[in-house]
Amino acid sequence: MDRTKQLRKLEKKLREIANLQEQQAQGRTLTREELTKLESLSTVEAEAAPLRAPVGWASASAAAAASAAATYVHKVAALASLPALPHTQVGTRASHIATSSRLAEDRAALEAERAARTERAGAAEHELLQMLRAPFNAWGEDVFWQLVMCEYALLHLEGVTRSPKQMQLDFRNLCLKARQEVPRLHGSMQIDALQDALDASTPLRTELLLQLDRYKRLYCSMMSGFGRFKKLTPGTGESLLGLMTRTNTDARAWRPPGATPAEKLALVSKENGRYSAEWRINTWLQRHEDTGQTLSLRGTAGVTMAGLRRLQNLPAHEVPKYEHPTTIRLHDLQAHQIQRSKALANTFTIKRCALQWDEVKQLAIGLRAPDVYVCLDYLCSST
Repeated sequence: MDRTKQLRKLEKKLREIANLQEQQAQGRTLTREELTKLESLSTVEAEAAPLRAPVGWASASAAAAASAAATYVHKVAALASLPALPHTQVGTRASHIATSSRLAEDRAALEAERAARTERAGAAEHELLQMLRAPFNAWGEDVFWQLVMCEYALLHLEGVTRSPKQMQLDFRNLCLKARQEVPRLHGSMQIDALQDALDASTPLRTELLLQLDRYKRLYCSMMSGFGRFKKLTPGTGESLLGLMTRTNTDARAWRPPGATPAEKLALVSKENGRYSAEWRINTWLQRHEDTGQTLSLRGTAGVTMAGLRRLQNLPAHEVPKYEHPTTIRLHDLQAHQIQRSKALANTFTIKRCALQWDEVKQLAIGLRAPDVYVCLDYLCSST
């Protein structure tokens, strides 16, 4: 199994055990399965310890910042849920001493529980702070996306009334403007926990701002001199995500030498499986007029293929379909029939033939070609 996935499973077990410890401290009776899970704490910690060790330049742990923030917020909420004083009891003269002793014991237990929860909240805050102090060791290749997520949570601390799902969708849409392909953003469904954690801790906000400034300068140093970028510097008040979006927009505007893919794809001969009218007209002109004489059917197809190969210089898989000699002959016959039909209709329009077109057509079909012209001359003269 992958070290990262195995460590995530073990950390999930540790969080469940910590929740069971809190519930047991609050007086809840645990089941046999929960007690067995509670007793396995030392075993789970022993399995997780070697997986937390750094591997090479990056740590094997790739836990999202939002997960650590959710743990910290949960600890802070548990600490805030404790009452300031234990529940008071009204004693009598006879029970005054016993009541005072019981209240003192409750007060001591409450303070001990408060100290324990304060320690757990401090440990969770320290864990998230350690992630921010060494982000590459914590997140590896996802370091920029995790920092951008923390930055998004920091910039939307005030006046947020959206659900976690809405914030996740909005954040991913912003990331898609910065890159065409965005990896899985771990912890994006817990951006609200990141907001609560940053709002509750000043050291976390300070460290995050320091790391954002550091990684913005690192990003600019990596992109300077790349492509058409010269000296790249972040703008005043520009966020890390805004910097990534700006460089992506500028880089996509660069046009490589030669024809663009849109120009290559514009050379299409068929529409919905049939040759387009423009392509048929060009084939007809190529066969009858472009060379000064009428070419053969195979010669026309060969000239078309040679023109596509030499003039466009296209790869074989991008060459559009060209007509077979049989198809050229069919299109030529159709063009000739259309031309004659238009000429005949124009003659009837000028001389106003009294017969309908369907009658003339049926008459022309029943006669030979010389008789058709005689019949048409007779019809035109009779009008």
